Amino acid sequence: VNEAMWRVSYEPSLSNGCYKADASGYSLVGLFHLSALGVTALFLVISLLLLAQNGAKEFTSGQYLVFTWDLEKRCLYRLGSLAVLAYVVIAIYMAFSIAAGHVPGAHVNLDPMQLLHLAWTDMALLFFSAIALLLPNDPPFNWRCPLVENTEFNRSIFNLVKQSNDAFGQELTNAVVRAHLGNPEDLQDLAPDFDVSRLHADGGDGSEEESDDADSRLWG
Repeated sequence: VNEAMWRVSYEPSLSNGCYKADASGYSLVGLFHLSALGVTALFLVISLLLLAQNGAKEFTSGQYLVFTWDLEKRCLYRLGSLAVLAYVVIAIYMAFSIAAGHVPGAHVNLDPMQLLHLAWTDMALLFFSAIALLLPNDPPFNWRCPLVENTEFNRSIFNLVKQSNDAFGQELTNAVVRAHLGNPEDLQDLAPDFDVSRLHADGGDGSEEESDDADSRLWG
């Protein structure tokens, strides 16, 4: 199997008992594995190219956070997400087609119901993970303002590994709400230089109308 994962095709002389000794053909394991790597690599390259274009260099910077929240709405990112979803749907469809015997020259020793019983959790995880890529979860406050982009946040490498940027955005949202209600301690822990009052001021001219509209600007 380890050998088959890295081959698109196989020959009888290379099968080593893993495939029928009298037949040549495509390595289904290799096709699934290599195509998954290809789709993942494409998605990663698209994201890295957009990051390079943005110019953010520190994961603790507001510029990087704003980039990741904005990334989920960009056309190239959504095309990459659709490619991942399309791959997952096609891979699941092909797995059941092979199990049902609808693919000439390909066969597994499982019928569709056995395959579903064996792998439904993995299939569901893949499918809903692919769907999640198309459902952005950006913070509800006005994160596009210069204040957020120019802020340095207290984030360690460990925090970056254990917590997604969307989850950090939710934590920041909660801290902004508490600061807005007069409890700034959590926000100061996340970003000592973050002045929540400037979220109101960005884009305003100090008029009474602007003051009345402050909450709407705060929450984007």
